Amino acid sequence: MIVRRRRRGIKKGRYVYYHCTGRRGSCPGQKSIREEAITEQLSAILVGLRIEPEILSWLKDALRESLEEAGQIKAMQLERLEAERVTLRKRLEQLYADKISGDVPASVYPTLKERWESELAEVDVAIRAAEAADSSYYDEGVALLELAQNAHLEFKTADSDDRRELLRYLGSNFKIVDGKVVVELRNSFKTMFEANQQVAGMAPNAMQSEIWSG
Repeated sequence: MIVRRRRRGIKKGRYVYYHCTGRRGSCPGQKSIREEAITEQLSAILVGLRIEPEILSWLKDALRESLEEAGQIKAMQLERLEAERVTLRKRLEQLYADKISGDVPASVYPTLKERWESELAEVDVAIRAAEAADSSYYDEGVALLELAQNAHLEFKTADSDDRRELLRYLGSNFKIVDGKVVVELRNSFKTMFEANQQVAGMAPNAMQSEIWSG
């Protein structure tokens, strides 16, 4: 069951009406609902995404600390991998020198060379992966938090096209059931909505932080 504007028409004054558009007979008893009523209901849902300023600040700090910790871990990982690469290169150089001097049997040389070259290739891949590790999640996380914070205001002031785009980003499967709007929020926003419901009316404290830390 989806929501659709009926022929772009105006009914009973200035209000646009919506109705169930399921298959014939699949929406018995469903009534038309004014566009204004839909807007108000959706705005009320989006208000549920709004995070208290104290918690919003705490979440941004937590993301920043996580980014810094990830940067430290990345630096240590690269240092270890670089040291391993240097060691393997020296082994290969020494192996070749030992082959020339006769200190390594000709039958053993290919096996050792293949093993250490394979290990070196794996280290090179690991270094490239570590260097390319994406640290943009902080900016993305902050953008999500700020969108959730302002979604209800943006929705009320946006035109119809921007509203559809915002709703498409926030969730899916918008329906009207018995005159009430039902929406399935996407995972990130659903988590925010549920956390807000859990902490509703609570003073900012350690328990709120535990709920939001997820």
